[in-house]
Amino acid sequence: MNQLQPLIGRLAKDIPDSWLADPRLYADRLIRLMEKMTHPQPHWVVWNPAAAAVSKPLLDWLEQQIKEMPDLNHTRVIGLDCADVHTGNCQKSSSYSMPEKEDSTGQLHPFSSPTSLPLVWRRDYLLQELSRAFEPLPSALYLPYEIMPLNPHQITFIPIPPIRRLYGLRWHKRLDPYSYPIYPGIRWRIFPSRPQLEGVVPVIANSRARAYRQAGALRLEGSSVAASRPGNSSALSRHGRCEGEPSAGAEDIPPAAPSQPRDISALTRNGDREAERDSKAQQVSGMEVRSPASPSGTSPAVSLLLPVYNMQASLGWAVRSVLAQTSPDFELLIGDDGSEDGTADLPYLRSDPRIRIHRFSPNRGKVFVLNELLGLARGRYVLELDGDDWLQPEAVALLTAAMEGAPEAAIATGASGLWQGTRHLGPLWRGALPYRGHRADASAAAPLVPRFYRAAMLRGIGGWPIRAGADARLFEDIAVCEALLAEHPHPAVIHRPVYHRVLRPDSVSQRGGARYPAWFMAQADNLKGGHPQ
Repeated sequence: MNQLQPLIGRLAKDIPDSWLADPRLYADRLIRLMEKMTHPQPHWVVWNPAAAAVSKPLLDWLEQQIKEMPDLNHTRVIGLDCADVHTGNCQKSSSYSMPEKEDSTGQLHPFSSPTSLPLVWRRDYLLQELSRAFEPLPSALYLPYEIMPLNPHQITFIPIPPIRRLYGLRWHKRLDPYSYPIYPGIRWRIFPSRPQLEGVVPVIANSRARAYRQAGALRLEGSSVAASRPGNSSALSRHGRCEGEPSAGAEDIPPAAPSQPRDISALTRNGDREAERDSKAQQVSGMEVRSPASPSGTSPAVSLLLPVYNMQASLGWAVRSVLAQTSPDFELLIGDDGSEDGTADLPYLRSDPRIRIHRFSPNRGKVFVLNELLGLARGRYVLELDGDDWLQPEAVALLTAAMEGAPEAAIATGASGLWQGTRHLGPLWRGALPYRGHRADASAAAPLVPRFYRAAMLRGIGGWPIRAGADARLFEDIAVCEALLAEHPHPAVIHRPVYHRVLRPDSVSQRGGARYPAWFMAQADNLKGGHPQ
């Protein structure tokens, strides 16, 4: 009997690309398609949302490999180890690629790059995982990494098949991998390049590990309560907390271990995915979600300021990247500038007590919201984050260390990842931008990204400059960098991309770019004391 049920080819026809923009909708449609398949049901299915089709020779080869495997009772996912295929991103980076990280053995861990592809799934496991709730994602292209087993023994890797004909193209050593980024026998909807995965999957890995620790803390707390009941003294010895174990409660959960940018194996190291969310998360009350003080009773080191307006589709992923930080010493202040799409009502925003939501109405612009949030920030450092951008898990830790190592600096910045926003496929990788310094002249400007401020110095110049006229909502990033660097010309710099910036043609900054030369000349005329007025 045919053991493999290929879903990829059928999905390309039955599920349009537009559904990839909504991972939950995509997963529900996939579940319905699998449930409608005729009986008897095969044990395995071939599925990856990034692929548009799989060739018949590859399917035959996969089935033969499964038949020859000695023991697959514990395997839930089979991945292709395609390390020998020299493939690259659909677009070359004009600057440099992200650094490669190796484990203690000097080998790259499976699933740490697109050379390892999750492709074959046990049908029952796939149905079960797709049915569960999952946290926000940029698009359904990353569902395989959201639902992969956390137990490494449930993942099996097989070598790349000896297939040399690629949909009419014969593989050749001189074939430009950037022109034809495909694995043998697979035609891609969008190729999952290494930089593309390095920018997204570590966030998924760290947030899943965080959820697992929260669930463990809650289970431990429940066990402790049960142990305190009469006649239940033996439960304390069975479930009591060992020395060095975290105490129960969401506020006492320790920070995640620092993750490596390419260490997607964190997805497979932390036990069962079934993680309960923190039932103690504070609820929105009135205008603001109140955040308790830090566990030590002091203010957080970093305040992240996130102004949003009608960003319901992308805000969840931005917030998830914040909650996935390896350093827990932060607060997240979200300023909803009169959104009309329910942006501030996303349930995910209630998942952590460090999140504080402030609503402003009517809409008054990003500069107004940033200055209002700056007045409420308690951290000694301030990190500016847009609602459609996101952070690498180590961003807060690295930027804080850079600032503490440069006491005269007003800004910490560095390299960043550049992505192109799309309508259905989510953000697509364009390249890594190294630090080249702040540049602003009459023809063009390159503001610093990321922008991690020393709060006292930012308040010292009055925050973000407020202007009147048609350009009041434009170029605030350039203006504040100009003002701070005029007084403190040497920023702290890190050279790893820790901030991911998404370019969207409908954004205010992109639509207003043509007005920059006139704005610059007006700024030069009005510059007083190093601070635009």
